Amino acid sequence: MQPSTKDHFQNLLSAIKVEKQEDLDHYKLFTENSDYSQRIEEGITLYPIEFVGLKYNDFGDQLLEIKTNPKQEGSSFKSGKTVEIFNSDKECAQGQITYFKENQMIIKCSDEEVEDWIKKGKVGLNALVDTKTYEALEKSLLKILGSEKDSLPIRFYERHQELKIGNDFQSDGLNDSQNRAVNEILSDREVSIIHGPPGTGKTTTLVAAIKKLSQNEKTVLVCAPSNAAVDNISIKLLQDKLNVVRIGNENKIDEAVKPAYLQSKIRKDRSYKLLQQLKNQSDDIRKKAFKYKRNFGKEEYQERKQLKAELKAIRKDIRNIQNDISKNVLESAQVICGTFFSIQQFNLPKEVYDYIIIDEAGQAIEPAIWSVSHLGSKMVLAGDDLQLPPTVKSREAEKMGLSKSILERAAENNKERALLNVQYRMNEKIMAFSNSVFYDNQLIADDSVADQKIENNIYEPVEFIDTAGCGHEEVKEENGGGISNPGEVDVVISVFNEYPNQKVGIITPYRGQLYEIESKIANADCNTVDSFQGQEREVIIISLVRSNEKGDIGFLKDYRRMNVAMTRAKKKLVVIGDSATLGQDKFYNHFLDFVEKEGSYRTAWEFA
Repeated sequence: MQPSTKDHFQNLLSAIKVEKQEDLDHYKLFTENSDYSQRIEEGITLYPIEFVGLKYNDFGDQLLEIKTNPKQEGSSFKSGKTVEIFNSDKECAQGQITYFKENQMIIKCSDEEVEDWIKKGKVGLNALVDTKTYEALEKSLLKILGSEKDSLPIRFYERHQELKIGNDFQSDGLNDSQNRAVNEILSDREVSIIHGPPGTGKTTTLVAAIKKLSQNEKTVLVCAPSNAAVDNISIKLLQDKLNVVRIGNENKIDEAVKPAYLQSKIRKDRSYKLLQQLKNQSDDIRKKAFKYKRNFGKEEYQERKQLKAELKAIRKDIRNIQNDISKNVLESAQVICGTFFSIQQFNLPKEVYDYIIIDEAGQAIEPAIWSVSHLGSKMVLAGDDLQLPPTVKSREAEKMGLSKSILERAAENNKERALLNVQYRMNEKIMAFSNSVFYDNQLIADDSVADQKIENNIYEPVEFIDTAGCGHEEVKEENGGGISNPGEVDVVISVFNEYPNQKVGIITPYRGQLYEIESKIANADCNTVDSFQGQEREVIIISLVRSNEKGDIGFLKDYRRMNVAMTRAKKKLVVIGDSATLGQDKFYNHFLDFVEKEGSYRTAWEFA
């Protein structure tokens, strides 16, 4: 390993440790020397909660049914979160939330003793820092640094692999750039990179490649940094009739993917009846073991101890049978899909698959990529480093380069990539600004979308509505809270009402503004930029919020997020903002110039 490569991976390891410490310090800040009310306000504690009951699922997992206080927000609590259950006698146990909606929660807990004390006194929940993911990333980086052989991550940085064997894959259903990308994936290059700008059919291309690989009897793993991204490609694979197995947390998986979920397939296996029989047997024993007895002496204690031992043995049998069925299901799968963490943690039947395909690679921190790279003989990285970057909490870790994706580093190292250059989403004028600023005018709007417009609309497909001079100034909440712009919300409402028969999406970078819009437009399809990634609407309205004398635009300076926001629209893009504030920034001034030449400029005074 060359010194520069070693330094890079050592730096990544240090950055992960810094990021983990940031999480731990934040948690410690609000748990030490703070009472329940402070922790509840911060969203890391729910107290008191109501224990509703205990049940077991088909696979012998102990599930605690909880009812929370609807007045407590609990922002840190979500499906998949590791939590600590505690009571007023300081007894506690750890578990994982598998369901949380409104004030109904289900927690999977392996501690068999919890039933003995959870009914005593008041019960509460603490959200815990999930260090398992960090530890898995640290472990993978240490393995790279300690390797005596040149592993894939090292070769990625130290070697330039020429394409030795070409392919002649051709599909009439794909355009030329998509066919070239599939041939790149099928090639013998150890790492292939597919650059998929907005609307260029990246998922369609990946599915075509995976289908061909399956026909060639290649084994394929598909990974992505988010459940939404995994589900998106899983749905398309299912539509193409491939045998897909989706692993992960069932409550984070889209309904359309549930038929492919591992547990769903286990339930259809012939051996599943035996699992049900064992579960019924364990239910009977558990009822006997925990049955209330007025007089609880030595004899009763020994009886309960014996029943618990029997229960433990049966649950072990359930686990063994479940593992055997899982192995059979996974071995017969053409494609296995999951997030990085679910793939890392799962006991896969093969040590190495022919292909590991990573979708939305531009949104993943680099160590996450390397944590699964050893699972494939060949790796495919697909995504767009000019859209959403990886999410990093620590400013220090960000400065150390943790927020720089592997796709960005590949570009810096002049790695070859297959560009998908025909987009099928936007009117060509909506595409034009991003195409110029981000993609060197390499994109082409397909004829099917190039001239699509909203009927009977007198304005250009791209509009800017200027709030300058209208008194619509931003408002900052006290105590460092969110930023909103109530005056701009009124303009959003007026514009929204101009499109009563269209699917309209409203995007704003600020959660304070999101709250204001949702409170005034019933059932608004409104969200932050990150939440709209991968989606599209006929009409997109963007509320930029910032309006101040200093020209301070905060994280609107993350231009890649604006690239995402502006490229969600199919027929109409309406951007609302203050030109006096925005125009002081080079990027937004360039956009204002673009609107003057190619779009429609309107003033918010029209809506007064």
